[in-house]
Amino acid sequence: MTTKSKKFRCWHNSTGKYDLVFEDNNLLVKAIMPYVFKCVKIVDKENNERYSKSYLSNECKCTLNLPLGKYYLYLYGSKNGFSYEAYIGGKQIILELDLDDNWYFILPLYLNLNRNLIEKNLLNYVLCDTFVDNNHTMRRVANKLTSKCTSIREKALAIHDFVAQNLYYDYDSLDSNENRYRTIEQIAKNKRCVCQGYADFTLVLLACAGIEAENILCYVVDNIYEHGWSDVNNQTSELNHIITRVKLENRWLYMDVTWDSNNRYENDQYIKGANISHRYFDVTLPFLSATHRFFEKK
Repeated sequence: MTTKSKKFRCWHNSTGKYDLVFEDNNLLVKAIMPYVFKCVKIVDKENNERYSKSYLSNECKCTLNLPLGKYYLYLYGSKNGFSYEAYIGGKQIILELDLDDNWYFILPLYLNLNRNLIEKNLLNYVLCDTFVDNNHTMRRVANKLTSKCTSIREKALAIHDFVAQNLYYDYDSLDSNENRYRTIEQIAKNKRCVCQGYADFTLVLLACAGIEAENILCYVVDNIYEHGWSDVNNQTSELNHIITRVKLENRWLYMDVTWDSNNRYENDQYIKGANISHRYFDVTLPFLSATHRFFEKK
C-alpha cells in the first residue's frame, strides 16, 4: 500500500482539486478556507517553527529550504488579521524530505485500515432508532431545514450546521461519573450532550429528511495530542467517539458534527462558541484517518 504521496486532499470539492500539492518540490497550498488572512507554518518533531508564510490569495507557494526529516504542517486563518485559529493543526499533515531530496506527504497510519473496513463492508456502524417515524417534531424541523436544498449534500450541510450551532458539548457530564447517554427528547429540551448525542441527533434529523445515513464508531486522538498514534494506548484503546456518514448519489459523505461545534456546557453554564466550523464536514478519508480510527463490526 502507498504510504506517501505528492498530493493530499483534505475536503471533497466540486472541482476535484487537491488542497495540498508538492510541485517541483514547492509546497502549493490551495485549501479553500472561510478567512481573508491565512498563514502556513511548518514545525519539526520538537515543535520548533521552521517555516512561516502569510498570504491573502486563494493559493500560496512555499519554498521549503529544510534539512532531511519529517515535519508537520499547520494552516491558520483569520478574519481580521490579528486573531488566528488553526484550520489544520496538531500532527494531521506530515511532510517528509527524503534522501533523494524529494518532498512527500506521509499518509495517515490508519488510512489503509479504515479504507479496508469500508471496502469490505466491515465498518462498525449504528442505524437510526425506529421511533423516528412517529417523531413529528423532529420531522418538522428536518423539513424546515432542508426545504430549500436541492441536493442530499446541501441537506446534510443544513442539518450539520443546525446541530453544531444549537447543541452544547456537556463537559460537566464528561468530568463526572453520571450517565452521559441522552435521549433525543432530552437533547432537544436541554441542548447539551457529548459526542453520541451530537451524532444521534444528527442521524435522526437526517432520517426524518429521508436521507440514508449511519453513525460510525471510532477512536480519536484530538489535534492537540502530543503523541498521537505513536502512543500505544491510542492504538489499542476501545472506542471513545462517534461520527456520521451520509449516502450521496455515488459516495459516502463523512462529518464530525461534535468537532465542528464550538459550544460548550461547563460549570452549569451554556457558553456559545464564536462560530461553527466546517473542518470536519465532507472530509476525505485520508484527512479523517489522521485523527479517527474505525472499528470492525462484531
